[in-house]
Amino acid sequence: MVSTYIDYNLLTRDMKTSLQRTSQQTLVARESEYYKENIGNITSIDEFLDDYRLYSYAMKAHGLEDMTYAKAFMRKVMESDLSDDSSYANMLTDERYREFAMAFSFSQSTEVVQSDAQEDALIGLYNQTISNIDSKMGEETRYYDTMMDTITNVDQLLQNDRLRSYTFRVFGVDEKYYNYEQVRGALVSDLDDPNSYFNTQFAPALADAQATNASSTQALSALSSRVQSQTRITKIDALLADASTPDEDKVTLQAEKTTLQTNIATIDAAFPEMTSNIDAYAGVQAEITDLKTQMAQPDLTDAERAALQAQIDQRQASLATMKGVSFYATDLQAKQTESSATIARIAVFQDLALMYDFAADGSVPAGGTAQAADSRKATKEVYSYKAPRDDIGRPAAQRLL
Repeated sequence: MVSTYIDYNLLTRDMKTSLQRTSQQTLVARESEYYKENIGNITSIDEFLDDYRLYSYAMKAHGLEDMTYAKAFMRKVMESDLSDDSSYANMLTDERYREFAMAFSFSQSTEVVQSDAQEDALIGLYNQTISNIDSKMGEETRYYDTMMDTITNVDQLLQNDRLRSYTFRVFGVDEKYYNYEQVRGALVSDLDDPNSYFNTQFAPALADAQATNASSTQALSALSSRVQSQTRITKIDALLADASTPDEDKVTLQAEKTTLQTNIATIDAAFPEMTSNIDAYAGVQAEITDLKTQMAQPDLTDAERAALQAQIDQRQASLATMKGVSFYATDLQAKQTESSATIARIAVFQDLALMYDFAADGSVPAGGTAQAADSRKATKEVYSYKAPRDDIGRPAAQRLL
Protein backbone atom coordinates (compact mmCIF):
# COMPACT_ATOMS: atom_id res chain seq x y z
CA MET A 1 0.00 0.00 0.00
CA VAL A 2 1.44 3.41 -1.00
CA SER A 3 2.33 5.80 1.81
CA THR A 4 0.09 8.81 2.30
CA TYR A 5 3.23 10.94 2.20
CA ILE A 6 4.89 11.70 -1.10
CA ASP A 7 8.44 10.55 -1.58
CA TYR A 8 9.90 12.46 -4.49
CA ASN A 9 12.10 9.60 -5.57
CA LEU A 10 9.05 7.34 -5.69
CA LEU A 11 7.21 9.89 -7.78
CA THR A 12 9.91 10.30 -10.37
CA ARG A 13 11.17 6.71 -10.41
CA ASP A 14 8.30 4.34 -9.70
CA MET A 15 5.03 6.16 -10.30
CA LYS A 16 4.38 4.92 -13.83
CA THR A 17 4.98 1.34 -12.74
CA SER A 18 2.69 1.81 -9.75
CA LEU A 19 0.01 3.37 -11.90
CA GLN A 20 0.16 0.51 -14.37
CA ARG A 21 0.02 -2.12 -11.61
CA THR A 22 -2.95 -0.57 -9.87
CA SER A 23 -4.72 1.12 -12.76
CA GLN A 24 -8.32 2.14 -12.30
CA GLN A 25 -9.50 -0.04 -15.15
CA THR A 26 -8.01 -3.09 -13.46
CA LEU A 27 -9.71 -2.25 -10.19
CA VAL A 28 -13.07 -1.66 -11.83
CA ALA A 29 -12.86 -4.85 -13.87
CA ARG A 30 -11.76 -6.85 -10.84
CA GLU A 31 -14.60 -5.57 -8.67
CA SER A 32 -17.21 -6.05 -11.40
CA GLU A 33 -16.02 -9.60 -12.02
CA TYR A 34 -16.15 -10.37 -8.31
CA TYR A 35 -19.69 -9.02 -8.16
CA LYS A 36 -20.83 -11.12 -11.12
CA GLU A 37 -19.27 -14.27 -9.71
CA ASN A 38 -20.58 -13.92 -6.15
CA ILE A 39 -23.89 -12.07 -6.02
CA GLY A 40 -25.71 -15.23 -7.13
CA ASN A 41 -24.45 -17.04 -4.03
CA ILE A 42 -26.11 -14.60 -1.66
CA THR A 43 -29.30 -15.83 0.00
CA SER A 44 -29.85 -13.28 2.76
CA ILE A 45 -29.29 -9.68 3.72
CA ASP A 46 -26.83 -10.82 6.40
CA GLU A 47 -24.68 -12.58 3.83
CA PHE A 48 -24.81 -9.54 1.57
CA LEU A 49 -23.79 -7.12 4.32
CA ASP A 50 -21.03 -9.45 5.51
CA ASP A 51 -19.42 -9.54 2.07
CA TYR A 52 -17.90 -6.09 2.04
CA ARG A 53 -16.84 -6.20 -1.60
CA LEU A 54 -20.37 -6.94 -2.81
CA TYR A 55 -22.05 -4.54 -0.42
CA SER A 56 -19.66 -1.62 -1.02
CA TYR A 57 -19.80 -2.20 -4.78
CA ALA A 58 -23.58 -1.80 -4.75
CA MET A 59 -23.38 1.23 -2.46
CA LYS A 60 -20.81 2.85 -4.75
CA ALA A 61 -22.96 2.20 -7.79
CA HIS A 62 -25.81 4.18 -6.22
CA GLY A 63 -23.60 7.00 -4.96
CA LEU A 64 -24.11 5.95 -1.35
CA GLU A 65 -20.49 5.11 -0.47
CA ASP A 66 -20.53 7.62 2.39
CA MET A 67 -23.25 5.51 4.05
CA THR A 68 -21.50 2.15 3.67
CA TYR A 69 -20.80 2.09 7.40
CA ALA A 70 -24.53 2.34 8.24
CA LYS A 71 -25.41 -1.34 7.86
CA ALA A 72 -28.39 -1.26 10.24
CA PHE A 73 -29.87 1.63 8.30
CA MET A 74 -29.31 -0.07 4.95
CA ARG A 75 -30.83 -3.29 6.29
CA LYS A 76 -34.09 -1.42 6.87
CA VAL A 77 -33.89 -0.05 3.34
CA MET A 78 -33.44 -3.51 1.81
CA GLU A 79 -36.19 -5.04 3.95
CA SER A 80 -38.69 -2.42 2.75
CA ASP A 81 -41.81 -3.44 0.84
CA LEU A 82 -41.74 -0.92 -1.99
CA SER A 83 -45.41 -1.55 -2.74
CA ASP A 84 -46.20 -0.08 0.69
CA ASP A 85 -46.07 3.72 0.66
CA SER A 86 -45.36 3.72 4.38
CA SER A 87 -42.37 1.36 4.17
CA TYR A 88 -39.00 2.59 5.35
CA ALA A 89 -37.39 3.18 1.94
CA ASN A 90 -40.51 4.92 0.60
CA MET A 91 -40.56 7.29 3.56
CA LEU A 92 -37.02 8.54 2.91
CA THR A 93 -36.72 11.76 0.92
CA ASP A 94 -33.55 10.64 -0.89
CA GLU A 95 -34.66 8.60 -3.90
CA ARG A 96 -31.33 6.77 -4.03
CA TYR A 97 -32.37 4.54 -1.14
CA ARG A 98 -35.59 3.47 -2.86
CA GLU A 99 -33.61 2.82 -6.03
CA PHE A 100 -31.13 0.76 -4.03
CA ALA A 101 -33.96 -1.36 -2.60
CA MET A 102 -35.37 -1.79 -6.11
CA ALA A 103 -32.02 -3.19 -7.27
CA PHE A 104 -32.59 -6.29 -5.11
CA SER A 105 -35.39 -8.66 -4.19
CA PHE A 106 -34.64 -9.21 -0.51
CA SER A 107 -38.17 -8.39 0.57
CA GLN A 108 -39.70 -10.92 -1.86
CA SER A 109 -37.16 -13.74 -2.16
CA THR A 110 -34.19 -15.35 -0.49
CA GLU A 111 -33.47 -17.68 -3.39
CA VAL A 112 -32.76 -15.09 -6.07
CA VAL A 113 -31.84 -11.77 -4.46
CA GLN A 114 -31.10 -10.13 -7.80
CA SER A 115 -32.35 -10.99 -11.26
CA ASP A 116 -30.06 -10.93 -14.29
CA ALA A 117 -31.62 -7.64 -15.37
CA GLN A 118 -31.11 -6.11 -11.93
CA GLU A 119 -27.51 -7.33 -11.88
CA ASP A 120 -26.74 -5.89 -15.32
CA ALA A 121 -28.36 -2.59 -14.36
CA LEU A 122 -26.33 -2.29 -11.17
CA ILE A 123 -23.04 -3.08 -12.91
CA GLY A 124 -23.87 -0.53 -15.61
CA LEU A 125 -24.65 2.03 -12.92
CA TYR A 126 -21.33 1.30 -11.21
CA ASN A 127 -19.40 1.79 -14.43
CA GLN A 128 -21.23 5.06 -15.06
CA THR A 129 -20.36 6.24 -11.55
CA ILE A 130 -16.70 5.49 -12.17
CA SER A 131 -16.87 7.25 -15.51
CA ASN A 132 -18.27 10.33 -13.78
CA ILE A 133 -15.40 10.23 -11.30
CA ASP A 134 -12.97 10.00 -14.20
CA SER A 135 -14.53 13.04 -15.84
CA LYS A 136 -14.44 15.04 -12.63
CA MET A 137 -10.83 14.08 -11.97
CA GLY A 138 -9.85 15.01 -15.50
CA GLU A 139 -11.51 18.39 -15.16
CA GLU A 140 -9.84 19.07 -11.80
CA THR A 141 -6.44 18.18 -13.25
CA ARG A 142 -7.03 20.40 -16.28
CA TYR A 143 -8.02 23.25 -13.96
CA TYR A 144 -4.95 22.73 -11.76
CA ASP A 145 -2.64 22.63 -14.76
CA THR A 146 -4.12 25.79 -16.26
CA MET A 147 -4.30 27.83 -13.07
CA MET A 148 -0.81 26.94 -11.86
CA ASP A 149 0.51 28.87 -14.87
CA THR A 150 -1.21 31.99 -13.56
CA ILE A 151 -0.13 31.74 -9.90
CA THR A 152 2.23 34.53 -8.83
CA ASN A 153 1.94 34.18 -5.04
CA VAL A 154 1.51 31.29 -2.60
CA ASP A 155 -1.65 32.83 -1.14
CA GLN A 156 -3.32 32.59 -4.53
CA LEU A 157 -2.83 28.86 -4.37
CA LEU A 158 -4.11 28.48 -0.81
CA GLN A 159 -7.06 30.82 -1.21
CA ASN A 160 -8.35 29.15 -4.36
CA ASP A 161 -10.65 26.38 -3.09
CA ARG A 162 -10.19 24.08 -6.07
CA LEU A 163 -6.42 24.42 -6.25
CA ARG A 164 -6.08 24.01 -2.50
CA SER A 165 -8.33 20.96 -2.46
CA TYR A 166 -6.37 19.37 -5.31
CA THR A 167 -3.04 20.05 -3.63
CA PHE A 168 -4.18 18.88 -0.22
CA ARG A 169 -5.53 15.64 -1.61
CA VAL A 170 -2.22 14.85 -3.26
CA PHE A 171 -0.13 15.64 -0.20
CA GLY A 172 -2.47 14.28 2.45
CA VAL A 173 -3.34 17.54 4.21
CA ASP A 174 -6.61 17.56 6.17
CA GLU A 175 -8.55 20.40 4.58
CA LYS A 176 -10.85 20.78 7.60
CA TYR A 177 -8.18 21.16 10.25
CA TYR A 178 -5.04 22.42 8.51
CA ASN A 179 -2.94 25.27 9.88
CA TYR A 180 -2.69 27.98 7.22
CA GLU A 181 0.55 29.41 8.61
CA GLN A 182 2.26 26.03 8.72
CA VAL A 183 1.21 25.02 5.21
CA ARG A 184 2.17 28.41 3.82
CA GLY A 185 5.48 28.29 5.66
CA ALA A 186 6.28 24.89 4.20
CA LEU A 187 5.39 25.99 0.68
CA VAL A 188 7.81 28.92 0.80
CA SER A 189 10.64 26.95 2.39
CA ASP A 190 13.96 26.13 0.76
CA LEU A 191 15.10 22.87 2.31
CA ASP A 192 18.72 23.86 1.67
CA ASP A 193 18.32 27.08 3.66
CA PRO A 194 18.88 26.45 7.40
CA ASN A 195 16.85 29.58 8.18
CA SER A 196 13.80 28.56 6.16
CA TYR A 197 10.46 28.03 7.87
CA PHE A 198 10.64 24.27 7.57
CA ASN A 199 14.17 24.01 8.91
CA THR A 200 13.46 26.25 11.90
CA GLN A 201 9.92 25.12 12.74
CA PHE A 202 9.83 21.46 11.73
CA ALA A 203 13.34 20.07 11.30
CA PRO A 204 14.21 19.95 15.04
CA ALA A 205 11.00 18.06 15.87
CA LEU A 206 11.61 15.75 12.93
CA ALA A 207 15.15 14.98 14.12
CA ASP A 208 13.89 14.29 17.64
CA ALA A 209 11.12 12.03 16.36
CA GLN A 210 13.50 10.13 14.10
CA ALA A 211 15.94 9.62 16.98
CA THR A 212 13.15 8.46 19.30
CA ASN A 213 11.78 6.14 16.66
CA ALA A 214 15.18 4.60 16.01
CA SER A 215 16.00 4.13 19.69
CA SER A 216 12.59 2.73 20.62
CA THR A 217 12.65 0.37 17.64
CA GLN A 218 16.12 -0.84 18.61
CA ALA A 219 15.14 -1.29 22.27
CA LEU A 220 11.93 -3.11 21.35
CA SER A 221 13.84 -5.48 19.09
CA ALA A 222 16.40 -6.10 21.84
CA LEU A 223 13.65 -6.74 24.38
CA SER A 224 11.99 -9.26 22.09
CA SER A 225 15.31 -11.00 21.44
CA ARG A 226 16.10 -11.15 25.17
CA VAL A 227 12.72 -12.66 26.04
CA GLN A 228 13.04 -15.25 23.28
CA SER A 229 16.57 -16.12 24.41
CA GLN A 230 15.48 -16.56 28.02
CA THR A 231 12.52 -18.69 27.00
CA ARG A 232 14.78 -20.91 24.90
CA ILE A 233 17.33 -21.23 27.74
CA THR A 234 14.56 -22.44 30.07
CA LYS A 235 13.67 -25.16 27.56
CA ILE A 236 17.31 -26.09 27.09
CA ASP A 237 17.83 -26.40 30.86
CA ALA A 238 14.91 -28.81 31.01
CA LEU A 239 16.40 -30.90 28.22
CA LEU A 240 19.84 -30.88 29.84
CA ALA A 241 18.31 -32.08 33.10
CA ASP A 242 16.41 -34.84 31.33
CA ALA A 243 18.30 -38.14 31.62
CA SER A 244 16.79 -39.35 28.37
CA THR A 245 18.47 -36.59 26.36
CA PRO A 246 21.45 -38.13 24.44
CA ASP A 247 24.87 -36.85 25.44
CA GLU A 248 25.67 -35.65 21.93
CA ASP A 249 22.47 -33.59 21.97
CA LYS A 250 23.41 -32.12 25.33
CA VAL A 251 26.68 -30.89 23.86
CA THR A 252 24.81 -29.12 21.08
CA LEU A 253 22.25 -27.71 23.52
CA GLN A 254 24.95 -26.42 25.84
CA ALA A 255 26.64 -24.63 22.94
CA GLU A 256 23.32 -23.06 21.97
CA LYS A 257 22.74 -22.00 25.58
CA THR A 258 26.14 -20.33 25.70
CA THR A 259 25.35 -18.39 22.52
CA LEU A 260 22.00 -17.27 23.95
CA GLN A 261 23.61 -16.19 27.20
CA THR A 262 26.14 -14.15 25.25
CA ASN A 263 23.27 -12.51 23.38
CA ILE A 264 21.56 -11.63 26.66
CA ALA A 265 24.79 -10.22 28.07
CA THR A 266 25.22 -8.02 24.98
CA ILE A 267 21.66 -6.70 25.32
CA ASP A 268 22.14 -6.08 29.05
CA ALA A 269 25.25 -4.04 28.33
CA ALA A 270 23.39 -1.94 25.76
CA PHE A 271 20.23 -1.43 27.84
CA PRO A 272 21.33 -1.76 31.48
CA GLU A 273 18.48 0.17 33.09
CA MET A 274 15.77 -1.65 31.18
CA THR A 275 17.17 -5.13 31.67
CA SER A 276 18.08 -4.68 35.34
CA ASN A 277 14.53 -3.53 36.08
CA ILE A 278 13.10 -6.45 34.12
CA ASP A 279 15.26 -8.93 36.02
CA ALA A 280 14.32 -7.37 39.37
CA TYR A 281 10.65 -7.59 38.44
CA ALA A 282 11.03 -11.21 37.34
CA GLY A 283 12.86 -11.98 40.60
CA VAL A 284 9.96 -10.71 42.70
CA GLN A 285 7.54 -12.70 40.55
CA ALA A 286 9.63 -15.82 41.18
CA GLU A 287 9.56 -15.14 44.92
CA ILE A 288 5.78 -14.88 44.84
CA THR A 289 5.54 -18.17 42.94
CA ASP A 290 7.79 -19.84 45.51
CA LEU A 291 5.77 -18.46 48.43
CA LYS A 292 2.54 -19.70 46.85
CA THR A 293 4.10 -23.14 46.49
CA GLN A 294 4.96 -23.09 50.18
CA MET A 295 1.40 -22.10 51.05
CA ALA A 296 0.10 -25.13 49.17
CA GLN A 297 1.68 -27.46 51.71
CA PRO A 298 -1.09 -29.18 53.69
CA ASP A 299 0.62 -29.26 57.12
CA LEU A 300 1.01 -25.48 57.62
CA THR A 301 -0.50 -23.81 60.64
CA ASP A 302 -2.82 -20.82 60.28
CA ALA A 303 -0.08 -18.57 61.61
CA GLU A 304 2.39 -19.86 59.03
CA ARG A 305 -0.12 -19.39 56.22
CA ALA A 306 -0.82 -15.86 57.40
CA ALA A 307 2.90 -15.09 57.48
CA LEU A 308 3.38 -16.41 53.96
CA GLN A 309 0.35 -14.48 52.69
CA ALA A 310 1.73 -11.31 54.23
CA GLN A 311 4.98 -11.83 52.34
CA ILE A 312 3.06 -12.44 49.11
CA ASP A 313 1.00 -9.28 49.63
CA GLN A 314 4.14 -7.25 50.30
CA ARG A 315 5.82 -8.45 47.13
CA GLN A 316 2.72 -7.98 45.00
CA ALA A 317 2.50 -4.42 46.29
CA SER A 318 6.12 -3.80 45.33
CA LEU A 319 5.44 -5.03 41.77
CA ALA A 320 3.12 -2.07 41.27
CA THR A 321 6.13 0.26 41.50
CA MET A 322 8.44 -1.88 39.36
CA LYS A 323 8.93 -2.17 35.60
CA GLY A 324 8.70 -5.53 33.91
CA VAL A 325 8.68 -6.73 30.32
CA SER A 326 5.07 -5.68 29.80
CA PHE A 327 5.77 -2.12 30.95
CA TYR A 328 8.74 -1.68 28.63
CA ALA A 329 7.02 -3.32 25.68
CA THR A 330 3.98 -1.06 26.03
CA ASP A 331 6.09 2.05 26.62
CA LEU A 332 8.39 1.41 23.67
CA GLN A 333 5.50 0.63 21.35
CA ALA A 334 3.79 3.87 22.38
CA LYS A 335 6.97 5.86 21.69
CA GLN A 336 7.39 4.10 18.38
CA THR A 337 3.80 4.86 17.35
CA GLU A 338 3.93 8.49 18.47
CA SER A 339 7.27 9.21 16.82
CA SER A 340 6.15 7.52 13.59
CA ALA A 341 3.04 9.72 13.53
CA THR A 342 5.18 12.82 14.06
CA ILE A 343 7.57 11.82 11.27
CA ALA A 344 4.63 11.18 8.95
CA ARG A 345 2.97 14.50 9.81
CA ILE A 346 6.16 16.51 9.23
CA ALA A 347 6.89 14.59 6.02
CA VAL A 348 3.82 16.24 4.51
CA PHE A 349 5.34 19.69 5.06
CA GLN A 350 8.68 18.48 3.78
CA ASP A 351 7.04 17.28 0.58
CA LEU A 352 5.25 20.61 0.13
CA ALA A 353 8.57 22.42 0.48
CA LEU A 354 10.18 20.08 -2.01
CA MET A 355 7.49 20.15 -4.66
CA TYR A 356 6.82 23.90 -4.95
CA ASP A 357 9.15 26.78 -5.78
CA PHE A 358 7.81 29.83 -3.99
CA ALA A 359 10.33 32.33 -2.63
CA ALA A 360 10.57 33.04 1.09
CA ASP A 361 8.20 36.03 0.74
CA GLY A 362 5.60 33.83 -1.01
CA SER A 363 6.20 35.18 -4.50
CA VAL A 364 7.10 33.25 -7.63
CA PRO A 365 10.73 34.03 -8.50
CA ALA A 366 11.20 36.22 -11.56
CA GLY A 367 11.27 34.13 -14.69
CA GLY A 368 10.18 31.04 -12.78
CA THR A 369 6.97 29.19 -11.98
CA ALA A 370 5.20 28.14 -8.81
CA GLN A 371 6.01 24.54 -9.59
CA ALA A 372 8.65 23.05 -11.83
CA ALA A 373 7.49 20.92 -14.73
CA ASP A 374 8.70 17.63 -13.30
CA SER A 375 7.14 18.38 -9.90
CA ARG A 376 3.83 19.38 -11.50
CA LYS A 377 3.81 16.23 -13.60
CA ALA A 378 4.47 14.13 -10.50
CA THR A 379 1.72 15.94 -8.57
CA LYS A 380 -0.82 15.23 -11.32
CA GLU A 381 0.24 11.60 -11.50
CA VAL A 382 -0.22 11.17 -7.78
CA TYR A 383 -3.66 12.78 -7.98
CA SER A 384 -4.71 10.35 -10.68
CA TYR A 385 -3.15 7.51 -8.70
CA LYS A 386 -4.69 8.33 -5.34
CA ALA A 387 -8.13 9.68 -6.16
CA PRO A 388 -9.75 6.61 -7.74
CA ARG A 389 -8.22 4.32 -5.12
CA ASP A 390 -9.76 6.51 -2.43
CA ASP A 391 -13.14 6.46 -4.13
CA ILE A 392 -13.52 2.92 -5.38
CA GLY A 393 -14.55 -0.07 -3.37
CA ARG A 394 -13.03 -1.01 -0.05
CA PRO A 395 -11.31 0.86 2.74
CA ALA A 396 -7.55 1.26 2.33
CA ALA A 397 -6.77 -1.65 4.66
CA GLN A 398 -8.86 -4.02 2.53
CA ARG A 399 -7.84 -2.95 -0.97
CA LEU A 400 -6.00 -5.39 -3.19
CA LEU A 401 -2.71 -4.25 -4.66
